Amino acid sequence: MNIIFWGLFLILLGISLVCKAVFGWDLPILKVAFGCLLIYWGVQVLFNTPRLSLFSRKKYGTFVYSTVFGSNTVDLSKMTFDRPTHITSNTAFGSTEIILDKDIPTEINVASFAATVDLPQADLKMVNSQQYITRHGSSKPYLILMINATFGTVIVKTR
Repeated sequence: MNIIFWGLFLILLGISLVCKAVFGWDLPILKVAFGCLLIYWGVQVLFNTPRLSLFSRKKYGTFVYSTVFGSNTVDLSKMTFDRPTHITSNTAFGSTEIILDKDIPTEINVASFAATVDLPQADLKMVNSQQYITRHGSSKPYLILMINATFGTVIVKTR
């Protein structure tokens, strides 16, 4: 989305400069660009397409899953961990479903604001912060999951 937005912005800016220099027209480029961005987001929300769901991998076994204005399913049940792995899930104005393997020791840290977070044994609503740990004292590698939710829904399931 960033590439599309900035590409269109630069094209509109160039057209605006040419029109002002050649024809003396003054085009409101920032208003047009902001309007295009709002239309794009509106279409994404209406058709519930996951184009605004992002995934990126960072160094040292840290993963970040972000969902904005859409829905996303993050299936971690088939992943294997050879060392402690940190995964962050950010959800804003959308919904995320996270599927975990019940045999992998997991620590879940939740921070939510005006959101619903459904954990395997607890439900959090509105403003809350909580920690949930499965399989204490296991010698197997484990998963540390940080869930940040704002104006959205996160459902954590085990398989």
